[in-house]
Amino acid sequence: MNEDFFLYFEELDWAVRGGRSGFDCLYSPRSIVFHKVGASTDRKKHGRLTATVKFAYLNRLKFTVMNFEGQMKRVRLRIFLEGGRELLMGNREEGMYAIRLAMASRNKLMSMNLRS
Repeated sequence: MNEDFFLYFEELDWAVRGGRSGFDCLYSPRSIVFHKVGASTDRKKHGRLTATVKFAYLNRLKFTVMNFEGQMKRVRLRIFLEGGRELLMGNREEGMYAIRLAMASRNKLMSMNLRS
C-alpha cells in the first residue's frame, strides 16, 4: 500500500493500482468487517480541525493526482463547493481548509503529509 495515504483512499488506491497491474478485485458477500467508528478520527484527539476533514479532502486530491489526473478540475471544484457549504453552515475552519486545499498547486498537494 502507498504510505502517502494514512486515512481514506488507501484501499481505493490499492485496488486501482492492482487492477492496472492485472489483478482482479473480487467481492465476497459473506465477509464480515468490524469497524470501530471514529476510532482514528475522534475530534477530541486531533484538535479543532478533525483528522476526518483533513485526510478526506487531502487524500481525495492526492488519489486523483496519482490515478486520474484528467479529473482534477472536477474534483477541485467539488471540494471548493463543499468548502463553501461548510462556510454557510458556520464551520469556518473546515470550509477555509477545503477552499485553500482546492486551490493548492499539484506539487504542494503531493508534498503535504498530515501524519503526525
